[in-house]
Formats: sequence, C-alpha cells, structure tokens
Amino acid sequence: DPDCPFEMIAWVSLKTERLTFSGIQEVDDSVRSLSDALPHIGSLLDSDSKSTVELADLLDGIPTLLVLDNLETATSDEVMAFVEEMPENVRFLFTSRVGIGQVEVRFDLEALTQGAATDLLRKLGSARGIYLAAERQEQLSKLASDVGLEPLALRWFAEGVAAGLEPKAVLEQKADLVAFCVGNVFESLPEDAQKVAWLLRGMGRSTPVPDIHAALPDWTI
Repeated sequence: DPDCPFEMIAWVSLKTERLTFSGIQEVDDSVRSLSDALPHIGSLLDSDSKSTVELADLLDGIPTLLVLDNLETATSDEVMAFVEEMPENVRFLFTSRVGIGQVEVRFDLEALTQGAATDLLRKLGSARGIYLAAERQEQLSKLASDVGLEPLALRWFAEGVAAGLEPKAVLEQKADLVAFCVGNVFESLPEDAQKVAWLLRGMGRSTPVPDIHAALPDWTI
C-alpha cells in the first residue's frame, strides 16, 4: 500500500495455549516473552539479533510497526523496558486482555452487532462447507446470539460443527471457551483481586470499587 507509513510490519504472537475440542492445549514452541520474540522479529530482516539493543540498532531509521499479539503473557515491566529501548521510528500495536499501564492508548474491542455476527457465522459456515451457510437469516441470527457475538466464539463454534459435532453439543462445551478466554487472566490477578472476582460472581451484579473498598478496607484492588 503506497499510503502505508511503515516500511516494515512485524507480527509476533505470544499465545501459549489454543482451544480445541479435546480441551485447552499448550502451543508447541510458543513465544512466551518479549525476549523470546526478538529472534522472530530479527529474522524478518535476515538477522539473528537476540537482544533489544541489537534489534534497536537494526530497526533504527526504518519506519516499523511491531504488532505483538496476546501480550497478557508478558509482564508490564518487560513491556515498558522493551518500548523504551526501541528507536523513535518504531510504533507498537499490542493486543492484550490485561492492561499494560501508562504506555497504553486503549481501544476496547466490543462485541459484534447482531447483523455482523450473523454474517460472520454464515461466512464461516461457507468457508468450511457446512450447513450453517444455508440457514435462514432469523435462525442463524438466533444461533449467533446463543454462541456469543465475539469472533473467537463464532469461529470456535463453526470449527466444532465442521468437526462433526451437533450444534447443541458444541454449545454444551461453552465453558471451555470461557475458561480459555479468561482463565489465564484470572490466574494472573493478585490474590485479593481474585477474591473480589469471586465475590462479584457470587453477588451476581456489578459493584463500584469504592463500595468494595469500604466493605473490605484491607484488600488491595
């Protein structure tokens, strides 16, 4: 694209798990930290750089966009150090289910609209050669609502049906999808924050943080 301001776009995923219909599985040879990602980025420039200093020298003067996916597996301190060591011509696009602090400019991804989710489910069905592509619009719309209006949930559902499972059987495994999406985020929370999460789950409603502090002043949230 002649209008693209970058000469190089490097994409690295720090995804460590994947969801299958046999459960959540570890990704083989996954990149688990920013330091592990350095050789992958350097290889795009035919370099075997293994330190942020070497990578910074390599990218100096090259307008670059670094796309780091699933950043919740890295620590915020590691992210800050990495950003600070890169030259000014490098820009970053992070995806994460956990905030990374003062360097972030948040763009929250909302659920799809009903119409967009229905269209995506139809396209997923068509791409996989399954009957979902032939469903009537109102039936497919209801199915999209039952699955959830998020792209990952819709793709997970379509893959389950393509694997030969009945739609009802796929939906009965939705707890696996929820665990995959939020499980590692929950596990990374401080102990008190986990307690608050369980408390809110038991209450079944949202509660302002000041109210929680007032009720539980010794907890760190």
